[in-house]
Amino acid sequence: MATKFDRILDTCLDRAINKGEDLRHCLEDYPELAKQLDPLLRTALSVSAQVMSIQSSPEFKSLVREYFRVQIDSGV
Repeated sequence: MATKFDRILDTCLDRAINKGEDLRHCLEDYPELAKQLDPLLRTALSVSAQVMSIQSSPEFKSLVREYFRVQIDSGV
């Protein structure tokens, strides 16, 4: 069962990562938890930015397309 903190963290992650809201706004909404939320949110934002910057090589994209074609043709 998710705790109150877990729900607040999820809300803040959604606001910051999915909606692009400034991290400070979420921390201002939960001042009693700001010290605990801040490092977790900053880490999540950093990881998210790094993941979003990854570019697949043309070779990888070609392999993935072929894999999906084979899967579709085989009815999987």
